Amino acid sequence: RFLRPEVIGDALPKPLVGWLPMLLGLLCFVVTSKLQKAQASKATAAIVGTDAPDMEISFRGEERAVMLRALIAESKKPTIVDFYQNF
Repeated sequence: RFLRPEVIGDALPKPLVGWLPMLLGLLCFVVTSKLQKAQASKATAAIVGTDAPDMEISFRGEERAVMLRALIAESKKPTIVDFYQNF
C-alpha cells in the first residue's frame, strides 16, 4: 500500500519496489533469529553446570518410581540427564 512508485518516487528502482516487502520480511526474519539464538545461548549458559532438580522418575514397564538423586547415587557412574529446553 505504501510501497507504490508514486509514494517512493525515484528513490528506488521500480523493479526493486515489487521485491521490497519480501526483502524486508527476510531481513526481519534474519535479525529476529539472530536475537533469539543469542538469548537461547545466554539462557543455556546460565543453567549449564547446575544441579538438576530432585524429582520423581518412573520408567516404562517398571512399577517403581525413584528420585533422581537416589538414581544417580545408586548407579555410581557419571549420569547425564537431558532436559528438553525450548525457547
